[in-house]
Amino acid sequence: MRAGGYLFQTFAESLERRTLLAAVATLFDSGGFEPPRYAVGPLEGQDPAGPWLKTNPRPGVARVESEITRDSASAVEITRPAAIDGDTRYGVVKPYTPAAGANILRIAWDMDVAPNHQPGIPFGPFMGVEAYDTVGGVPLLIGSVGVDATTGDVLYQDGNTGVLTEAGFKVALGQWNHFTLEIDYAARTYTAFVDGDAKAATGFVNDAAFGFSDAPLAALAASADSVLTATGSAYFDNYRIDVFAEPTPPAVTAAYVSSSSWVGAFKEWMDAQRLGSALYGYAIPAGSHQLDPLPWLGLDRVSLSFSRDVVVARDDLSVRGTSGGDDPIAAFGYDRSTKTATWLLGRPVQSDKVLLTLDAGPAGVTARNSTTTLDGEWSNGQDAFPSGDGAAGGDFRFRINVLGGDVTRNGRVDATDLLQVRQRQDVLSDPHRRSRTDYAVFHDVNGDGRINATDLALVRRQFGSTLPTTEPAGATAAVESAWLDIEADRNLVL
Repeated sequence: MRAGGYLFQTFAESLERRTLLAAVATLFDSGGFEPPRYAVGPLEGQDPAGPWLKTNPRPGVARVESEITRDSASAVEITRPAAIDGDTRYGVVKPYTPAAGANILRIAWDMDVAPNHQPGIPFGPFMGVEAYDTVGGVPLLIGSVGVDATTGDVLYQDGNTGVLTEAGFKVALGQWNHFTLEIDYAARTYTAFVDGDAKAATGFVNDAAFGFSDAPLAALAASADSVLTATGSAYFDNYRIDVFAEPTPPAVTAAYVSSSSWVGAFKEWMDAQRLGSALYGYAIPAGSHQLDPLPWLGLDRVSLSFSRDVVVARDDLSVRGTSGGDDPIAAFGYDRSTKTATWLLGRPVQSDKVLLTLDAGPAGVTARNSTTTLDGEWSNGQDAFPSGDGAAGGDFRFRINVLGGDVTRNGRVDATDLLQVRQRQDVLSDPHRRSRTDYAVFHDVNGDGRINATDLALVRRQFGSTLPTTEPAGATAAVESAWLDIEADRNLVL
């Protein structure tokens, strides 16, 4: 049996619990395709709450099976036949007319797409879910979200062109991911989410759609050139359709720190080791290591990534240490392409306990083109991002510890820190002397891409330092600065 790893399971289960908190109504819940509602065999006709209908006359193109499942006893496998009429859809008809206070519809599912290695097929088939309205017996496509079984690209149907379009993000084929197709009838848009992160948003493919009829599982060639030959398989689990009062609120999906003095090679190494981002620096982990002391000197940047595009301002974040008062913000930028905001501090943090507080509004962070506010609740030390409890509102209050020179990250700078830095001296400047595996970003305390006498001197200067014994007070004062959008001012190099 192939199933997702622990981290994904924790995230998906948390996401599902939070999602259900705000549900107004459930149109359909497959119940994980579990018995006794489902039995191993062809999907068509199954489920008394359905039944599942299909467009392809072939029997059993989609089947309930028990070998490859997300987290349960059974799932659905759908395989596109390599034929001119191979495109196949399986769905349940659940008509719905949106109304005030209940005009957001979400189709959610877990999906594992098997890699397609067919020669001569550069991309496809598309495996995913479509959403339709039906008027006078005519199906009107609202949108679609899925995965290219050859490339792993997440695909959505562009509302302007009607063409399947790459979202600029790939998933690992042969692994489970959580998908959501969220329809906003008030805004006349739909959004594609992967593991809780919005990857694309566009208008309805058919402007005549005003309601909902069904959201079928789809296996499509996705290319006129491969209709006769394209085949592929995907596994679906935990499929459901829910109605909500408002769009999914934005949440914080990652928190980074960095220094203006860090060189590109240092951040690229950090990225390659999956410790952070080549753009934004070190990613503070969730869980038990959130409060491990950060050993770098000169930290003066904080970056926060969001699950969807937001409107965020310079004074939405306060940074407070144990000495009281908010640290000044020198500059601010927001990059819509990565949904990440960066604050440049007026002075670097050297050794302190720090509280980051991001304002959820209503004058704080909101989803772009929406009044939906940040879902920011965070319990320091919780297992995983994203932030929040599934409902809009709630400041993001996030603690970090900074102790420059504490390369062992144990809360004090002592002889052990000096010894470890000395043992790693000249790791990068003399590759014949030592392997690059001896290099560790935590020992490069100035972030210049090499561990040398400068790092040793900086640690020696910090000798005897410890973290303060007190905690920072709750941040209350707003930073008095004007909002600066990176799209208007590119002078801040992120």
